[in-house]
Amino acid sequence: MFGTLCSDEAKDSVRDELQIEKEAFDEKYLGLPTPEGCMKKDKFQLIRSRFGKRLADWSDKNVSLAGKEVLIKSVAQALPTYIMSVFKLPKGLCDDLMRMIRLYWWGAEEGKRKTQWISWKNLVQPKCRGGMGFRDFQLFNQAMLARQAWWLLFYPNSLCSRLLKAKYFPNGNLLDTVFTGKRFKYLARN
Repeated sequence: MFGTLCSDEAKDSVRDELQIEKEAFDEKYLGLPTPEGCMKKDKFQLIRSRFGKRLADWSDKNVSLAGKEVLIKSVAQALPTYIMSVFKLPKGLCDDLMRMIRLYWWGAEEGKRKTQWISWKNLVQPKCRGGMGFRDFQLFNQAMLARQAWWLLFYPNSLCSRLLKAKYFPNGNLLDTVFTGKRFKYLARN
């Protein structure tokens, strides 16, 4: 992949030297969407469809609430974990995934949703606080990315740290980096 400011001569030179026939990755690479500009919700459609298919495959008529809890926690919430450790997922996608889990948890009869006896906000709370311990995908995504930032800060000589430093903050460090966009205004120091 070449940047938009890269000249055609430079592109041809690199392609010839490295014997590259194809200029860009496929739509996905190693199971992840190929980053290209702002990562919009449609780039993550594959994870959403896999997630929906997995939940749809489970028949909720013969599964107890304990069984549903195990399926949600062990499979549905585990599916997007890897992608969440690499990308900041759009809020709309996190909301869609949470909505799919809520629909599965509460169930439906003949297309009509069943009564929701407890607020979902309460079910997301840890069990020690009276909740079910379901994950809030937005918070979990933020935690996974913070873990990556921690790794960059505490292992600055790793290949990944050196590569990201050269690309994104060559004249400073991660804590001095300002994240632009609606989601990140700044990274606060403690």
